[in-house]
Amino acid sequence: MMASIKKSVQKGLRFRGLILIALVCICAYALYYQPKKVSSSGIAQKRPKVIFEEVTVTQFDGEHILWEMDAQSAQLDEQGQDIYLDAAKGTFVLSGDQVLNLQADKGRFVLDGSRMHLTGAHVHFNMDQVPLTVLMDQLDWHPVLRRLVGKGQVQVLSPLASVFGNRFLADLRTHQLKVYEQASATIKGPWPTKN
Repeated sequence: MMASIKKSVQKGLRFRGLILIALVCICAYALYYQPKKVSSSGIAQKRPKVIFEEVTVTQFDGEHILWEMDAQSAQLDEQGQDIYLDAAKGTFVLSGDQVLNLQADKGRFVLDGSRMHLTGAHVHFNMDQVPLTVLMDQLDWHPVLRRLVGKGQVQVLSPLASVFGNRFLADLRTHQLKVYEQASATIKGPWPTKN
C-alpha cells in the first residue's frame, strides 16, 4: 500500500513539475518574444513600445517649439528616437516666424529634429507672402537643406496658380518652388516681385 501511495505521489509531483515547466516556458515566451513587424518592402520595422491615444505631441529645442501635432494616436519606438502619428494635425516651425501647418494620415518624426516624413499630407505655408496649399502622397522635410520634398500626385494650390505633378520641391533658403515629372499649371495672376 505504501509503495502505491509513493508511486501516486511521484506521478503527481512529475505531473505538477511538467505543468510548472510548461507555465514557465509560456511566460518566458510571452515576456521575451517580440516578433518584428515587416513592411511590404520586406524590411523589418521597429515595434512600438509606448502608445498614446488622442494626444498632443510637442518637441522643443531649448525654449523654442520645433513642432506640435495633435494625433488620434502616437507610438514611440523602442529606442525613443522616432514617434509615429496617425491622423495628425498641427504645426512645424521652420525658423522664427516661418511655420508649416500640417495635416497627414500618418507621420514619422525623428525626435532629434533631423527628419519629418508624412503620408497623405496637406501642408499650408507662405512663400514670399503667397499662401500655398500643397497636397501630396508623401512629404519629407530636410532641415539641413531647408527643403520640403514631396512625391506622388502633387497639387500646389495658391491664389496665383494651380500646379500638378508627381514631384515637388520647396527650397526655403532660395525661395524656389518646383513641381516636376508630368507637371501642368494654370496661372491665375502674376507672382509678386521682391522689393
